[in-house]
Amino acid sequence: MTFRKLPAVPGGRAWIDCTSSPEAAPGWPNGLAVTVVACVGARVTVRDGTGRDLTLPHDSLDTGYEYPGLSGRVPETDARVVNYLHTLHEAISREDWDQAIDRYRADVIANVEAIVSRNTLPRCAAVTA
Repeated sequence: MTFRKLPAVPGGRAWIDCTSSPEAAPGWPNGLAVTVVACVGARVTVRDGTGRDLTLPHDSLDTGYEYPGLSGRVPETDARVVNYLHTLHEAISREDWDQAIDRYRADVIANVEAIVSRNTLPRCAAVTA
């Protein structure tokens, strides 16, 4: 299943992802959920839950992904995608990988876990919903 990154759009959700350039968001931890406030060229202004704003390069944000579906592309929040990612995670975790690509495997597993985690309701919330 191929996926593509969603663009940053005002009002959209995103997560800080400065693993390759931590200086882009000093004091803002990777994985912090933010809301996109504005997009100007390759720079995006985001706001965290406490109301702090930060402008950073668009490639320092994880804006989520969309996946192909039968009726077009669907966002990672779709239950079908989350279920697919659970299945993918189980399969990747069970497989034996060549040592040369084992680091890639770890990256894939971490990425899948992050996407599933941010799109899965806590069990107590699911019961009351």
